[in-house]
Amino acid sequence: MIPRFLQDVSSIDTSIELFGKVHPTPLLFAPVGMNKMAHDEGELAVARAADQLKIPYIQSTVSSYALEDVAQAAPTATKWFQLYWSTNEEIAYSMAARAEAAGFEAINCRYRHAWLARRRCSQSIFTFKTWVCTRKLYE
Repeated sequence: MIPRFLQDVSSIDTSIELFGKVHPTPLLFAPVGMNKMAHDEGELAVARAADQLKIPYIQSTVSSYALEDVAQAAPTATKWFQLYWSTNEEIAYSMAARAEAAGFEAINCRYRHAWLARRRCSQSIFTFKTWVCTRKLYE
């Protein structure tokens, strides 16, 4: 990066092109699982916000809502899916197929084990098990 001082910044273009689509900013809504723990609408609300801001939304494998529900909540949003690769390849391929069928445009593949997402807050404010929130993805 080269610093440029005293440059005209009256018309700056922050847009970027990703996968053949132009976006107004170089920002993405990162995949964060189990949003429903913070808000009843969880990923549905985040996907709608991403759609309004024209920022790509990446849905986590450990989402509170099914892929199809998020796709329906924000049908015109740019949606990608973060796939935690399962030891059961049928599940992984099924989830990828569902994402594609629901209109997700890209897959971000993760190879870390999805069940490692089981955590406990250090102050014991809440406890959860991943399977409770991910069951909709396997239905």
